[in-house]
Amino acid sequence: AEEEVQSRNTELKALVASIIAESTKEDLRTPEGEGFFRLKERISAEVNHVLTKGRVTDVLFSNFTVQ
Repeated sequence: AEEEVQSRNTELKALVASIIAESTKEDLRTPEGEGFFRLKERISAEVNHVLTKGRVTDVLFSNFTVQ
């Protein structure tokens, strides 16, 4: 699974960037962080859809700024 992620790194980064770009401030600024939870779930689901080996079990943000 790790090899697949490394070999498809550019494709997966583009997919995640596209998902984040589609999100609006209103989507993310929700009470109790529901918007971020939905975003993490969508990223997991879409990445898992394209992976053939292994699965994403969690999405972590080291830094996230909403402007």
